[in-house]
Amino acid sequence: MRVSKEIAQKNRDNVVNTASQLFREHGVDAVGIGPLMKQAGLTNGAFYKQFDSKDALVLEAVDHALKQNRAAWRETLESDSLDALADFKKWYLSQDHIEHRDLGCTYSTLACEAPRRGERNQTLFAVAVEKSLELLNKHTPMERPEQVKTLCGLVGALTLARAVGDCGLREEIVAAMTEGAIASNG
Repeated sequence: MRVSKEIAQKNRDNVVNTASQLFREHGVDAVGIGPLMKQAGLTNGAFYKQFDSKDALVLEAVDHALKQNRAAWRETLESDSLDALADFKKWYLSQDHIEHRDLGCTYSTLACEAPRRGERNQTLFAVAVEKSLELLNKHTPMERPEQVKTLCGLVGALTLARAVGDCGLREEIVAAMTEGAIASNG
């Protein structure tokens, strides 16, 4: 049965969105086509009608996740706050963000896979990091070296806060990056 171009595009978008969440939650290699398509509510055959390979899907899903990152960063940094950076750090290292890898920062969840996925994947990350630095530049009074340091520190803190589990060390990591602020839901 043929589906309209509109439905086919919605199905493709659904697969890309589902893959971006599953890849962030479990890692790319841990997600097979069958379970992915089942989660998306489609058949394996639908995958092969939409994508040439899993690698092609990975590129689209990573790009999608990085764009979601940028939108969340922009929304948080553009809030009407007297200290956008402090509020951004609290949001970025909030308990909610730490606990939800599937919807959280792609840098923390998939950056370590970029070198294994090849130059095109690395290029996606390079472009995304530049755009993140542009957002920081627009909304913070820091010079570029300090922005790079802040970005690296936040991504590292999020990664380690997730790695150590729910213990006192997690709170210590968060406090060190948020200048003593307590991580809040958000």
